[in-house]
Amino acid sequence: MRLTRTAGTAMLLVWVCCAAQPVLAQGDVPVAPPRVPPAAVVAVEDGGARQAPTQYAGHEGHQYENRTITLKTGDTLFSLHYRACVDESHGDRVGIVEGYLGMPQPSNENWYGGGFFRLALNGEDVGSYRLVDVCVSEQGERGQCEWVWETPAATVRLRFLLEAGANHLKAEAVWQPKVEITKASISLLCYPSFFTSWHKRKGERRVITPRTDQPEGKPFDLVPAEDTYLFYCDRIFDVANGEGKGPCAVLFRPEDTQAGKVSVGGYGTTTDLEVKPGVTQVRMAFWDFTGKTNTAAQAWLAENAVKVRNELTSADFQPQALRTYTAASWSAETATLLADAGESGAPYQSEVERLAGLLKDLEQTAGPGGWPAERAVLKALPQLEQTRWQLKIQALLARGDAMWAK
Repeated sequence: MRLTRTAGTAMLLVWVCCAAQPVLAQGDVPVAPPRVPPAAVVAVEDGGARQAPTQYAGHEGHQYENRTITLKTGDTLFSLHYRACVDESHGDRVGIVEGYLGMPQPSNENWYGGGFFRLALNGEDVGSYRLVDVCVSEQGERGQCEWVWETPAATVRLRFLLEAGANHLKAEAVWQPKVEITKASISLLCYPSFFTSWHKRKGERRVITPRTDQPEGKPFDLVPAEDTYLFYCDRIFDVANGEGKGPCAVLFRPEDTQAGKVSVGGYGTTTDLEVKPGVTQVRMAFWDFTGKTNTAAQAWLAENAVKVRNELTSADFQPQALRTYTAASWSAETATLLADAGESGAPYQSEVERLAGLLKDLEQTAGPGGWPAERAVLKALPQLEQTRWQLKIQALLARGDAMWAK
């Protein structure tokens, strides 16, 4: 008996669907898929750019931009907040009041919500230029967001990565020079556990490294090979005493840094890192131990710092979705599917070629300067998946027709 295309196709699709189901022995009870615990995923929320007139001194009536991106896994949450005066009167620059990138959550105090991170190239603050792009580049097993600046000195990309189940935020600053970079530096600002002076209180700040324990009062120089992490705390405003939010910490790699200085103030603590000549990529990890006692947080950091540093070095900050396809694998797979689909695949040929072009552009424009190609592929990922599966269906149908025609 020869079946029609419709009947044959229906039977084939039923067979495919049934084949995907597990075979149960007599007496077995179907079991629902295991529930994925919330800590196993990372959710990322972008609040979007919001502009409104400001009354900051020197910027009265100007348009001021705020944007918050939040990354969350389980009970761990980090918010990153961009803020700057973007009024047209600043030209290709922006006005910075306190800082431009803050971390208001888990606590506003630790990595200061009003601005905790600055990167300078040849002595010029990258954040003083207008952003050219901000995006959430992935969420799921990992969550990641990034900021991109085009400055006269370099194309700069700053990425923050939160992995499922982690208690820290990994960061990567990377730049593609347009001119010779003779000096690169990073400045960090925190108010460990409590805004002391703002509340007219006095604390007892400390900065602890694997090498030394320094009290507030005077700056000290870092030894990058030994001071691989910095633990910032306040012995008065300690959760163990029922006061303060908890300590914070940062870890950096000795291969990135040639020198550093920490000023342990009674209010804010600043950390200035000098990047090694020729280095164009700096990686760091940030902790905000809100709710933890100094003792518990310090013990955890001392035990786990080497492990985190190794993870930081081996981490691939490129969004995982961008590693799903290569131009070669895409072209090879779609060529087979198009051949199997025959005439039914012809309408997809131009889209297949367009998407192959995007993947080739991505591979040919590595580094921070390739951010437009990355954005194009990230935007096209749903279409890549849709086109691939439509071709698979057309190829399956064509094979079904051939099988039932015999």
